[in-house]
Amino acid sequence: MRGVSKKFCRSLKKSLWYGVQDLAGELLGSRRERDELREGEFWALLSIASVWEMQIKIQVGKLKLNLPLPELITSQRTINQ
Repeated sequence: MRGVSKKFCRSLKKSLWYGVQDLAGELLGSRRERDELREGEFWALLSIASVWEMQIKIQVGKLKLNLPLPELITSQRTINQ
């Protein structure tokens, strides 16, 4: 799910613990890509329906962005990979 999703955790405590585990793994050289979800984690996805709804809201004046929508999506995909 690279480029269109990001993992989140419902519990702040678990999220912080997972972050500590991930950092320790990186420091010890055992870092690995985790595609599986741990307890309480979920994938947040960018769907085409979300983009479509955002564009409609921009056109009717209900949503104002600092960047054009295509640039915003590209920049966010780069940041969140």
